[in-house]
Amino acid sequence: MLTFTTLFQNSPSCPETTSSSSSLFLASFLASAASSGSVQDELITLSTGAMVPLPAHGVVGNFSEEEKEFWKQPDNQGYMPCLDFSLKYRKASAKISKEKRKFLVVVASGGLNQQRNQIVDAVVIARVLEAALVVPVLQVNHIWGDDSEFSDIFDVEHFKKTLKADVRVVASLPSTHFVSKQTINRELPFHVSPLWLRAKFLNQLNQEGLLILKGLDSKLSKNLPPDLQKLKCKVAFHALRFATPIRELGYQIARRIWIEGPYVAIHLRLEKDVWIRTGCLTGLGRQYDSIISRERESHPEYLTGKLNMTHAQRRLAGICPLNASEMARFLKGLGAPSSARIYVAGGEPFGGTQAMQPLQKEFPNLVTKHTLARNGELTPYLEKSSTLGAIDYIVSLSSDVFINSYGGNMVQALEGHRAYVGHRKYIKPNKRMLLPYFEDSSVGEKEFKRIMKKLHIKSQGQPEPRTNKIDRDTTTNQGIINFVNAGDFAVISIVQLVGLLICLNAAAKISHRAQGLGSVASRWHALVTCNSNDASVSEFSSDGRNVETPKTVGQLSVNYSEGDLESADCMPPPTNIQVTSTMSSFHKRQAFVAYVQSNSGGFSIYGWMVDRLLITALFFVEMTLVTFILGMT
Repeated sequence: MLTFTTLFQNSPSCPETTSSSSSLFLASFLASAASSGSVQDELITLSTGAMVPLPAHGVVGNFSEEEKEFWKQPDNQGYMPCLDFSLKYRKASAKISKEKRKFLVVVASGGLNQQRNQIVDAVVIARVLEAALVVPVLQVNHIWGDDSEFSDIFDVEHFKKTLKADVRVVASLPSTHFVSKQTINRELPFHVSPLWLRAKFLNQLNQEGLLILKGLDSKLSKNLPPDLQKLKCKVAFHALRFATPIRELGYQIARRIWIEGPYVAIHLRLEKDVWIRTGCLTGLGRQYDSIISRERESHPEYLTGKLNMTHAQRRLAGICPLNASEMARFLKGLGAPSSARIYVAGGEPFGGTQAMQPLQKEFPNLVTKHTLARNGELTPYLEKSSTLGAIDYIVSLSSDVFINSYGGNMVQALEGHRAYVGHRKYIKPNKRMLLPYFEDSSVGEKEFKRIMKKLHIKSQGQPEPRTNKIDRDTTTNQGIINFVNAGDFAVISIVQLVGLLICLNAAAKISHRAQGLGSVASRWHALVTCNSNDASVSEFSSDGRNVETPKTVGQLSVNYSEGDLESADCMPPPTNIQVTSTMSSFHKRQAFVAYVQSNSGGFSIYGWMVDRLLITALFFVEMTLVTFILGMT
């Protein structure tokens, strides 16, 4: 998924937006998001974006309160796109956009949306390395058999024009640059930073003038400087526009369902390869489950992760996609009317029409791109999975509500895109929490709806703060990380908790001993003062010595609660001193006691200065680390 941070709330440099949910589209469509554009500060707006969805329908007409709640768009809280690049970025653009000596070539692999993510990262990497970008090469997809090139799917001229102020994009590599094996880099670590990229490749680029990268999927860090995050948004939502034939057909199909009223787009992912990779049961009976089991046994490498989990454990962990029956009940639980128009994105489900019967029964107005397309419209693209995926993307983007059943690159790209165009409603099923209620027959329909709405009240596509969390790809099939499966996180968390407890124990001991020392000092001062007063009234000889022994005063009871304080025992009263000396000693003792009782910095015990302020600082550092680690898990 692309993680973006260019949504600002009433930013001074960006136009204000209305708070009305019904005007979210118009506000986002017409609002200018200031961009560096070119040296002349060309403006990039949503109206010139890669794909602007059809406007969301207003919740008016003959709808019940439950239906209005279902179709209602989330509050965008005043956030809107803002591509206002910094002055430093714009100054650097003057040189980078005219680069003619260094070139970056990127080979993008995978499906459509996986390739989109890699293309976005390629532009950012070219910007970081200050190199010109050759139009990315799309590797042949061996799974889907799609050999489409960049120009077959995307609008090349629009791509180059939109990015002309950020990165120079060329159609092909100049003949002066030769490709060698040394220029191809296939292995990159995950989450590489701009600093790492410069240290790794800048010398090679300066010397050879050419760098070829392969395998960029999820390799670039999600935490980038603001200008680079904005550049990602500009590439994904403005520069990467589908080719004109695909875009026009996609909008034609979208308008055919949109004109009839609000509609839901769901991404079920019930294809055969999904069942094989997830290790889940189809729910279609033993015949279909046995087919999947045989395929999985013959190709064990297809099964992705958590090999020691049973089918039931995988399902309850939220790894499996919701089947048609579960999706139907989920939609009803959210309050979707049975007359709702539902667009099903994705490929042919395993099991064909039988797999879709439970959903078709509850929601008769079920359509796909094949049922909406007219005769011959899809014929040129039947063997082009990327083109069919692009059409699904356009129709799903324009839907009033989007619901996914399983993670994936398309789902994650749509989540970011719908947020960028005004936070269109996007519901992510909390499968770990809702599946137990599917099995509980004692839960009535009314109670089930209440539970479903409560579980997903914060999963409606509204803005989410990024505080206290690192950015990572949002995949619904990874399950929740906890102490049991967190690995190193669990060990680090335990260490931090132990450190926190040690700090608390040390702080308590120091405070207790400090209070004890202050008490001992006070009692010692009182004892010595009393004995000194008796001595002051005694007769003195001519040579300054007492002629009679001072009267013994009642001993003050001094109890010590800490063995370490024994060194601070009461001192015997002074003898053979003058009255003036005694009074001077009294003031000194009084000042010492006042210092001890009021000092909050620390006390010297056995020669060690123990600072309570230092312990407090250590405690807050430990508590911050513990909070961070626990937040990660």
